[in-house]
Amino acid sequence: MTSQTPSSSVSALQSAICADLGALPGVATCQPYAGELEDSARATLRVPALLVLLTRLRVLDDPGTGEILTRTYWSTFACVRHAGGEEARGALAWALASQVLLRARANRWGLSGVSPALLARPGRIDEEPGAAPLWTLESRGVAVREVRWTHDVRIGASDWDGVGVAPSEVWLGIAPRIGEMGGTAEDYWRVDAPPEGSAG
Repeated sequence: MTSQTPSSSVSALQSAICADLGALPGVATCQPYAGELEDSARATLRVPALLVLLTRLRVLDDPGTGEILTRTYWSTFACVRHAGGEEARGALAWALASQVLLRARANRWGLSGVSPALLARPGRIDEEPGAAPLWTLESRGVAVREVRWTHDVRIGASDWDGVGVAPSEVWLGIAPRIGEMGGTAEDYWRVDAPPEGSAG
């Protein structure tokens, strides 16, 4: 049985996000962002641009399927240049950020094992202490606004997908009287499948 590594699963999700957001009207650049911008990239970044960053990955409780269940935290930075001044730039950046919000809401990006996106509060990047590389764009006449969301991502192959071990019996227990430490055989009930052809 083969399984994906955390990096390959996350990379596939990041690529899918970039491909979809890059199709938004008027977007000139949509690319993964690693948390830094070299001077040459700052000077040549084609705007309007969307930079997609995985900010955090947290392992959740074991789902009992042989997979690793993670919560991934995403930020997309909407970068817009406008010669009309800071207010005009900010308005355009918020407009692009709103497009991202609408596209990201409940989106799975066409991938299995990925929960619908759960939106978080958007904001100006200067509100974040770690946003210094992007803040330099503001000094060059580029407004930057951040859109945040989370996905729960299952990593690896499930033992229940027909590839791994198929159970011959299913037993039901109720916490806390389950497991080797908390329960006994008398605390479980066998779950029988309904007769073939009946509803259940």
